[in-house]
Amino acid sequence: MIQQDLLVELFNVCAERERNGQYASSGILCLTDSRKLPAFVSPMPRDPEPATGMAIDHDFLNQLRKACSLNPAIHDGAVLGGYDEALGRYVVTGWSYRLFAPNAGISELMNMGARFHSSLAMSCVDHVDGVITWSPEQAYLFTTGQVKRRTLHE
Repeated sequence: MIQQDLLVELFNVCAERERNGQYASSGILCLTDSRKLPAFVSPMPRDPEPATGMAIDHDFLNQLRKACSLNPAIHDGAVLGGYDEALGRYVVTGWSYRLFAPNAGISELMNMGARFHSSLAMSCVDHVDGVITWSPEQAYLFTTGQVKRRTLHE
């Protein structure tokens, strides 16, 4: 079940924090409908490995910054978040994953780069609620092969 309101809230958190210059970087956040790993993800083990299980909320980018301070290689992969029914929130289930979903069959889009197209394809995978990507310039929310873009610093 897609937690649309939470996806939009997290999309806005990533965009607003970037706009305010509180965390000028980029990232990928893949959100699933449970704490189970979806298909087409592969962990990239890190040592040290930051703790998981914290809520993904307004403080998410600060948590990501702390994880990257502990181990800068965390930034190389996507963060996974699973929906926790008991909390009614997404929680961090992993810090550094490779996403390799098959082509989503959306061929009319021009080449927007690997991060964009991997996120778009991943948003079509069973049990994936959505994927959020962000950079200092823009943020994208991908859900079931659809994309919403927000330009930052407007």
